[in-house]
Amino acid sequence: MITLYTYNTINGQVAELVLHCLEQPHQIKTVDLMKGEQRSAEFLKMNPSGRIPVLVDPAERDGRDKPLVVSQTGAIVTYLGRQYGDAWYPQNESSRSQVDEWIWFQLTDISTNLFNNFYLKSLIEVPQPEAANVLRDRALDFYQVFDQALKVRAYLTGSDMTLADLVSFPVVHASAKYGLTDRYAGLKRWYRDMQADLKIRSWLDRLR
Repeated sequence: MITLYTYNTINGQVAELVLHCLEQPHQIKTVDLMKGEQRSAEFLKMNPSGRIPVLVDPAERDGRDKPLVVSQTGAIVTYLGRQYGDAWYPQNESSRSQVDEWIWFQLTDISTNLFNNFYLKSLIEVPQPEAANVLRDRALDFYQVFDQALKVRAYLTGSDMTLADLVSFPVVHASAKYGLTDRYAGLKRWYRDMQADLKIRSWLDRLR
């Protein structure tokens, strides 16, 4: 069974949602960032950078005879897509590259700014809320790119939900409290449709 070492951050939620929607048996092990558990010797053996999430897959694939350890959110979700997500991750290179483009846009341009917002507000000895809010607002501005795409197609890459939509949902869900979804018609419609999906609804129920 796959083990996901994670915490309730956006990146942690991304990996958990992908596992949930791919219906892969897995167990969650919480790494409490507020207690510094990401800096424990045990965790650093899996990911020397001390970042969550980390996935451990014991499956004997590709000739390996020991568990595979994967860190970094983008690497985790694309690994899961290649190995277990045929319905979510296109097999042809042209379509897959479009999915990858949205995945990395979300992870590098949006989630990074929101994580730094969280860091400046919660994880340093002297919080810096003004600087944190600048990063938050910069991340929210990037949603114009999502909105432009979602005004002309049902999902980020076309008519079907893909890994790109799953990876993007947690960060949009977290940002909804800022009134983001009321600002953009395409994004608001997509967010409503994503919430209506049975798999995502069941994940949200687990999250509450």
